Amino acid sequence: EVPLPPPQPLAQPVQAVVSLNGFGSLLWPHRGLQDLNVPVLLVGGSLDLVTPPVQEQLAVFAGATHPHSRLVLVEGASHFSPVRIENRGEALFRLGQDLVGIDPIKVQALLLSLTSEFLQGLEHPLLLSPQRRDQDGVRAYVLDPSLARRWRGRLPAP
Repeated sequence: EVPLPPPQPLAQPVQAVVSLNGFGSLLWPHRGLQDLNVPVLLVGGSLDLVTPPVQEQLAVFAGATHPHSRLVLVEGASHFSPVRIENRGEALFRLGQDLVGIDPIKVQALLLSLTSEFLQGLEHPLLLSPQRRDQDGVRAYVLDPSLARRWRGRLPAP
C-alpha cells in the first residue's frame, strides 16, 4: 500500500493508454477495461515471469469494450524485452533468455512498429488490425477485444 496524492486534472483529455508488460490486475482490479472509453494497447510476452500475460494482460483485456483497443502477445518476449540499456547491455544479456527473453533488440523493433501503428490509428481507425505479425524472426499476435475473449475462453482456468 502506497499513499498517492489526490489526482490532478489533466491539461488535455487522455486519448489512449499504452501498457507494456503492465500489472493489469493492479491497474484495473475490478472491472478490467470495461469502463475505459479510450483505445488501449496492452502488450505481454510469452516468457514474462513478472507479469504473466494470461493473468495480467489477457484476463484484463478480455473485458475491453472500445473497438480500437488491441492486445499484443509476443512469442519469446520477457518482462525485460522492451528495456534497452545503452553501454551496459551486455550485463543484461548475461542474465539469460529466461529473464531477458529471446533477442530483445528485435522484440523492441517489433513493439515500436506495433505501438506506432496503434497510435497512428487514433487518427486513422483500424490501422492496426487483428493479425499475426512476423518481423525479423519475432512473432506477435494482435488481438481485438472479441478475439481476446475467444482466446481466453479456450484456456484452462488458473
